[in-house]
Amino acid sequence: YHTATPMDALNPGYDTPGHIGGEKCANCGITLTEPTPVSPTGPKVKASLDANGTLTVSGGLSDTPTAEGTTFLAVFNKDNRMLTLANITAQDQSDFSIPIENMKDAYTVKVLRWKIASLMPLHNAVEVSVTSK
Repeated sequence: YHTATPMDALNPGYDTPGHIGGEKCANCGITLTEPTPVSPTGPKVKASLDANGTLTVSGGLSDTPTAEGTTFLAVFNKDNRMLTLANITAQDQSDFSIPIENMKDAYTVKVLRWKIASLMPLHNAVEVSVTSK
């Protein structure tokens, strides 16, 4: 006979799913009740502007420091005019903080990951509004 024991939860990452619940047998290890899948959290990005006009964009896009493709950060003003475009591929994609000076008109930030060879996006753009510190 089997002795049910709870399975350890696996927290989801930015781009990897997790699970909660479920039971396995403490004696033989077979799964008695399947765990409930939990979707990936998706990218987490925030952008804040200080009184000196320095915009800090921080967050995480991937579960690993490096990710497929080329990652760009674009900053737009209220009229949707691009103020700057930066290649942030060399940044740790799992945990980054990027200060950009002279961005007092920053309103929106978009982070895009592209496969340059085919000019194809690898995921939907992450778009966040700029908040004041």
